[in-house]
Amino acid sequence: MDIKIIVILAFIAVSISYTVWKLQKVKQRIEEQKKQSSSNSQGQNLQVTSTILQTPQNISTPKKYSLILAISASKEAVLPALYNAVITQKDYKELYKATQSMRILETDQIRLQDQTSQFHVAEVSEYDIYLVKLDLRQKDDRFGPDQDQMDRYDAFQNLPNLVTSIQISSRLTMDVCTFFKLYVR
Repeated sequence: MDIKIIVILAFIAVSISYTVWKLQKVKQRIEEQKKQSSSNSQGQNLQVTSTILQTPQNISTPKKYSLILAISASKEAVLPALYNAVITQKDYKELYKATQSMRILETDQIRLQDQTSQFHVAEVSEYDIYLVKLDLRQKDDRFGPDQDQMDRYDAFQNLPNLVTSIQISSRLTMDVCTFFKLYVR
């Protein structure tokens, strides 16, 4: 047999054994609690302990993160490459150069279209920006506010592997950066 298949089968066997062992331990605790409660029922104080089994309802789902980038309207030439929702090795360099401010947030905190409607441009200005929302597979702390430029550049270099989807706003006023509390790249 192929070594990969053997390793997978061994992993499955260990997983099943562990699950059975864990369930037996829970069953033992419950039986011990019943014994204790029957012996304590003669007027002694009752101590209750509970065991919470991990079910799909009480297992927390991993958090999802998004990176918000503010791109100056004067550098909007970088945006068409992002409309196909893929960042290539070439694109991350241009995106890094064009980004003037940014912030990483939990995805559920960001609703780009709903939260930016008040910042739509009424009069075109050289200070206008576009927001680019990049949904990430996992959080990368190198996008945080207290990172040096080399770490941040390395994080941008890894964007092709991290990005799952991309949204681009319409042209917005600079005030949106304050609303989202973006920090300078």
